Amino acid sequence: MKVTPAAIEAGPVLKIRVEEPSQSKAHTLMSAVDALAWKYCKPNQDQVPDGLIDVSSQLVGIPRSATQVERDQQGTVWKTSQHWWVERAAYCVALERDSVRATLYMDHTDQEIQASLAYAIRDIITLLLPHTGWIPLHAACVVPAGAPDEGVLLVGASGAGKSTLTLGMLMQGARCVSDDLLLIAQEQARKSKNTRSGGVAVYSMMRDMRVCNDAWERLGLCKDHAGSSGVFAIHAAVEKHTLTAAAMSKRSSTAELRTASSSPTRILLPTITSHPRSRLVPVSRAEALPDLLSQMVPATMLPADVQHDQLERTAALLRQCTAYRLHAGRDLYHNPGHLAALLQTTTAFA
Repeated sequence: MKVTPAAIEAGPVLKIRVEEPSQSKAHTLMSAVDALAWKYCKPNQDQVPDGLIDVSSQLVGIPRSATQVERDQQGTVWKTSQHWWVERAAYCVALERDSVRATLYMDHTDQEIQASLAYAIRDIITLLLPHTGWIPLHAACVVPAGAPDEGVLLVGASGAGKSTLTLGMLMQGARCVSDDLLLIAQEQARKSKNTRSGGVAVYSMMRDMRVCNDAWERLGLCKDHAGSSGVFAIHAAVEKHTLTAAAMSKRSSTAELRTASSSPTRILLPTITSHPRSRLVPVSRAEALPDLLSQMVPATMLPADVQHDQLERTAALLRQCTAYRLHAGRDLYHNPGHLAALLQTTTAFA
């Protein structure tokens, strides 16, 4: 099967091959691809894939010759002369260093397959995309009401408040590209009806929106509209709910909640504080650059030419934007939609 981003014309095409295919695996793959805002290529479309993903039914160990490169709460990254190895609790991924190919190794039960396979496919697609000319960025993007050419990026690690602030903006009439994962477009894909001609465009790489329980309750969202079967809601079910279109439409003042892409003009780097009032503090491009790079595929895992492309694309994005530290205080905690007013202050446009 071949998959491609739903919102992008002539976007990257990845081929997925499954060892020991089953109806359960096929259903989970379809759900994961849909949740990623990707789609299956039609059988009669003869696209040459940009990359290959093999899904194995066995979990293998990390080679003894591997060297540990990085370790965090999600898992460990290793390297050998021929592969990068990404080790997670439920699966392991081997990325070939000289080609756009990855192998997913899993040993699962039927109860575990859905969430594990969905997260694994998301990880692999994210890791392969820079090799195809599309740069993933862990960030949210919203387009404020009345400002269709003024996209705002919220860049930060998990827990920084991206989804909650995005939801608050939606409740003030904004539109959302994504609340979690974006693609920075290739050079030739810059022209779009949703972006300024020649600007650096970002596209959605996640369809659903997931909001933490605390924000869900504070904003008075109806739990009848919570998605209970989304593949990315399974592992984090106690922490986040998937927000359905029905729930968003009841809380938003605009009928059109989504937009396929945007050409951002502002970048916000949120930090949660205990101060009573939030504020925006301008930062230089040089100061903002490490924050953006920290939310991309690590440069050490990329060939030199892809590293250069990622850095150049990030620099181009910063050149078209004004960057700010968002010191998010208690006012945004109680009313995330206040960000819309904060963006209109003279401080925000200084």
